Amino acid sequence: LNEYIIKKFGKQKAILTGLPSGQKIFVRVRANGGSTGHGPWSDVAEKRVP
Repeated sequence: LNEYIIKKFGKQKAILTGLPSGQKIFVRVRANGGSTGHGPWSDVAEKRVP
């Protein structure tokens, strides 16, 4: 299990590179900022690398 932390600000896309084609990955995100410093984690999304 690998964990990657990618910090983005504003309405930017996070692009994951270097993943083997056909590999199944699980992704979740959360917003940073606001009065609490960050929002809640999203539900987990399962994707397969094209």
